[in-house]
Amino acid sequence: MIIQNPDRNDEYVVRLKNRNLLALDLAESIIDNCLKSSIFSFPDNVCIYVTGSDGRLEKSCLSAIELILCNNGDRSVIEMLKSELERQLSDYSACFSANIETKNLLEDNLILYTNNPLACYPTRVLDNFFMYGNESILEELYSKFIKDLKSNGSGKILRERFGARKNNHRSFLKREDERIFDIKKGILYYDGQNRDISSTKCSHLRTVQYAFALDFCRLLRDCDISDGYRLLKDLPNNIPDRIDWCTQNSMTSLTVDEANSLKDAYILSLFWYNQSEIAFLQGKKAIYVDKRSLKQATKTIVDFATKDKIFNY
Repeated sequence: MIIQNPDRNDEYVVRLKNRNLLALDLAESIIDNCLKSSIFSFPDNVCIYVTGSDGRLEKSCLSAIELILCNNGDRSVIEMLKSELERQLSDYSACFSANIETKNLLEDNLILYTNNPLACYPTRVLDNFFMYGNESILEELYSKFIKDLKSNGSGKILRERFGARKNNHRSFLKREDERIFDIKKGILYYDGQNRDISSTKCSHLRTVQYAFALDFCRLLRDCDISDGYRLLKDLPNNIPDRIDWCTQNSMTSLTVDEANSLKDAYILSLFWYNQSEIAFLQGKKAIYVDKRSLKQATKTIVDFATKDKIFNY
C-alpha cells in the first residue's frame, strides 16, 4: 500500500513540532525530578539543552533524546553532573541517550564534537533547544561559537570535515543508492538495526541540514560578532521555518519558488522518514510512496546541495 502524502505540509510540521514540545516538557520533568533527588545542587552557571532532531523539533519515535551540559566555569562541575545524570537517567534508557555530551565555554572548541578535530559538527550548537538551568549560558555559547568559527584553521576544518560529510550524504542521492531508496518503484527502506539503511534520513534530510549549516557557518564567519550573535539567536529551530526565515529576510540566493520547493521536499522527506520508523515498529523494513513525489523531492534537494552559496554574504 502506498503511503499517502500529507494533505497540507505546513499542518504536518505544526503537529510534529507540538508533539515534540510535549515530549520535551515530559523530559524536562523527568530531569527535574532526578536532580531534586540528587545529592548535588544544580550549579547556577550550567544549562542543559537538547540537539539533533529534538532541537529541530522533528523527532518521531525511535531515537533517544540527546542532552548537552554546558557551563562557563570549572569543567569538573559538569563532569560530575554528567555522571550523576547518566546514572539516574539509566532508568529511562528508552527515552534518553546513555551518553551526555559536555561543552565547557572556557576550554572547548564548539564547532567540534568532544573537541575531536576529526569530528566537526557545528550542528551540535546550531540545532540547540534550551531545556533546563541558566538560559543565559546559551548567550555565551553563541558568542563563543562565533569566535571559534572565526579562529585560525576553523575554515579548513569546516571545509574538509563538515563539508565532506555534506558531500557524502549528497552522494547517496546522486547515485540513487538502492539500499536506501528506489525511485523507479517508489520504495524507501529502513532498518533500525543498520544505521546505513535509514529511509530519507542520511540522504534527503542530512543533505539539506548539512548544506544549510555549512553555508550558515560561512555567513557567521563573514560578519562581525555582534551581527553573527543576532543571526544565531534569531535562527529558528525547525528546518522548514529556517527556509521561510531566510526568504522573508532576503538572506538567501534562492528564489521564492526554489525555497518553497525545497521546503516541500524537506517536509515530505521528513514525513516519509517518520512513516518508515512507524512501519519498522510494525515489523516492516520498507514503505511505498508516490514515485513522482520521491523523484521530484530528490531532484530538488540535489539541486539545492550543489549550489556554491545559499546565503548572501
